[in-house]
Amino acid sequence: RAVRFPSATCPFVFDRVFVGESEDSFLAYAQNQKEFPGKFLSLVLWGEATTRIAPSFSVRSSDFKWGPIDGILPNEALPLEVDRGCAFRCRFCSHQHLGSKPGEFSRPWENVLAEMRSAKELGAGNRWLLMADTVNADAALVKRMSAWGEDLGWQPAWGGYLRADLLDTRRASIEQLKASGLTSAFLGLETLHRKAGDAVGKGWGA
Repeated sequence: RAVRFPSATCPFVFDRVFVGESEDSFLAYAQNQKEFPGKFLSLVLWGEATTRIAPSFSVRSSDFKWGPIDGILPNEALPLEVDRGCAFRCRFCSHQHLGSKPGEFSRPWENVLAEMRSAKELGAGNRWLLMADTVNADAALVKRMSAWGEDLGWQPAWGGYLRADLLDTRRASIEQLKASGLTSAFLGLETLHRKAGDAVGKGWGA
């Protein structure tokens, strides 16, 4: 959607303003530039009430597959989106899907596996970086990933964002994550300090 600038809350002047997820906002801009070169300015400049509505993207139906033009490098860690949103409401975060239920914005599991197979067919290595705000927030997802090596016929190696407090309270998930091929875990540094954790709404402290 178009946003008017400058305003009382934001006196700065921007050439372009993109609001929302990139599949909706930036791609709408890029598509319009392709179809109507030079005519998209009136839709994004401040003072104009006109907006261009693009078809909404939904991760829940995403069937992305890798292709020859993607230029996959040997042993490259490829991004893999399994879901969006987060069940938590940390005060420092402004994600638009905070407080979502587990599985609410998940991709169909067969589509996830199909994407991985498509990369493998193009000679990709077996390293993945999961594009999920908190991988271990969804217990069902972790359990499913613990067996995806059987589904694929090979064992993926992956890294992603985890919450330390969930590792502490869901001890069974530790073995499931290990079985899934987890090799790199990214933990928020704020969780290592009790006062910092309280400040951002995280109750676990080392």
